[in-house]
Amino acid sequence: MGNIISLRNIVVEFDGEQILKNIDLDIKDKEFVTFLGPSGCGKTTTLRIIGGILTPNSGDVMMDGKRINDLPPHKRDVNTVFQRYALFPHLNVYENIAFGLRIRR
Repeated sequence: MGNIISLRNIVVEFDGEQILKNIDLDIKDKEFVTFLGPSGCGKTTTLRIIGGILTPNSGDVMMDGKRINDLPPHKRDVNTVFQRYALFPHLNVYENIAFGLRIRR
């Protein structure tokens, strides 16, 4: 089975400080991956890189073997459900989760 998501040598810097340092990650089809660590260790930053919300300073984001660094978030086959602040208050939990799927049909 090939990798559906690969990160190669991902570097992210904020205000001159390296947050992610040469991160490599492979996620295979049907694999369940959990990012676990203390606040500030780079979990959310890594997810933002995969989703296209944040662009790495260097390195490659690959999906199904294709480099997607320049592909905007709305054209990636990735969905994000934010923990806070980005939920639609007029929708219930199910409707918030289903919103992106409904848009993509």
